[in-house]
Formats: sequence, C-alpha cells, structure tokens
Amino acid sequence: MQKIIILVIILTLFTGCKNTEVMPMTTAIPDKEINFVDEDLDPNKEIYEITEKMFIEQVNDIYLNYKKYKDKYIKYQGFYHGYFTGENFYPLVIRYGPGCCASDLYVGFQILANEYPKEDEWVEIIGELVEFYVGDAPGYYIKVIKMTKIDNGNNFVYQ
Repeated sequence: MQKIIILVIILTLFTGCKNTEVMPMTTAIPDKEINFVDEDLDPNKEIYEITEKMFIEQVNDIYLNYKKYKDKYIKYQGFYHGYFTGENFYPLVIRYGPGCCASDLYVGFQILANEYPKEDEWVEIIGELVEFYVGDAPGYYIKVIKMTKIDNGNNFVYQ
C-alpha cells in the first residue's frame, strides 16, 4: 500500500499543473554563499522536522495529512535536483528511496524559492507547505523561507 501511495505522489508531482506558472531555471549560487534564502520565521509557528531515520514515512504522512501540517513550517535536508519534463521545470529538494530498480524513487518536495542551489548541492529547507491541484488530485510544494547550504548527507533513505 505504501509503495502505491508513494507512486501516486510521484506521478502527481511529475505530471505538471496546467493552471500554474512554470518556475524558471535561475542561475546557480556561488559556493561562498551560505544562506540562499533567509526570511524571518514567525516565532509563534511550530516547526515540524523531517528526520533522517524516518524520512520516507514522515514525507508520506505530510502528503496524506495536509491539514495536519499546513499551519506548520516544514524543515528537512536533501539535495537539490532540477527536473525537466518537456517545457516544465520542477525544482526539487529530495533524497533517493528504494524502488523497483534500486534507487529510482524521489522522496521530498518541489520547492519554490527566489534562487536555487547548484545541481546535487545539499541544503536544509524551512518553509511553508502549499497545496495545489492537478485536475482533482492535490499536490504539495514547499514555499521556502530559509534555505541553507550544508555538508553533503546520505542521498539514500530507506524508511
């Protein structure tokens, strides 16, 4: 059941949304830059942190229970990947998860930020969960409030 849910999420993410703007590719940030985005966080808003050990489970729970997380900041770490499909561009901060061919599953979120890191660069994200629709199917992305360059972590998660 969990594999089916993850598959539906991934298919929803990569089918695109005809009623939203395509996010343009931006230039990469220089290595010396530490904070890509650094806006003020609301001190009264709770931060929900996705941990290394239960990364897949926690991401899955956010997709399945949007209302539980919509009023919280989401914090997680992953590597940046710009995914192109036709004319659409999807900026992602993800990890690889188990799939039918070893590591063919992307686990994480599409992000919306003013600037994006270099391909495969590791960042920590803090942002707001935003819901959008592809037809009748909901999808989610993170509107980035803080994005900080970090040391590389483990690209693969298993739980």
